Amino acid sequence: MITAFSPGHNKTVAIMGADNFARGGLSNLIQEISPRIHIRASVREQKVLDLFLSQTAVDILFISDNKSGIQGYDCISYLQQLKETYPGMTICIYSACSSLYFWACGAVDDYLSTDEPIYSLKYRLKRILENRRGTLNRFPAQRMSLTHAEWKVLKGIKSGFSMHHIAHKEEIPYRRVSALKTSAIRKLGLRNKTDLLVFLTS
Repeated sequence: MITAFSPGHNKTVAIMGADNFARGGLSNLIQEISPRIHIRASVREQKVLDLFLSQTAVDILFISDNKSGIQGYDCISYLQQLKETYPGMTICIYSACSSLYFWACGAVDDYLSTDEPIYSLKYRLKRILENRRGTLNRFPAQRMSLTHAEWKVLKGIKSGFSMHHIAHKEEIPYRRVSALKTSAIRKLGLRNKTDLLVFLTS
């Protein structure tokens, strides 16, 4: 059994995800680990979370990756927006399966696998609540961060532009655009162009 720790101050937590059962389970585990943690919000929708965050300071946000109504490129854009707007907030993805592309955006601080055994889940959750960043060494965000040029190419593809159009617009050779797309696919943990299109349109 994990004993409660005493953080320097009473941390405030928010949870977002469409699965009520998963949110409730996460809330219960957090309260078991530390009753001093304040769970101020448990919401299903992005717009409700946005409204809450605009009115309340949150130390740690737990957000489901694939059941919160946003996925793929749009989810990464949303996470980046959250990180820019609330730079002091720790963002943790919780999910049954990890998606490498979250680590490419540099906006996610940690990952909590809901498929882990309960003792392992509690241990990792305790470390996250203690705000020990960088505990997930398997997917270092810094090493996989997409460059500004790679993001511009992805944005162009998402907008429906051809590779030649992107090359002309950005005033770079076609081969450079192709190389940027290939490196983005690799960093996002995708397998091929088809996966990229699904990622951009999901």
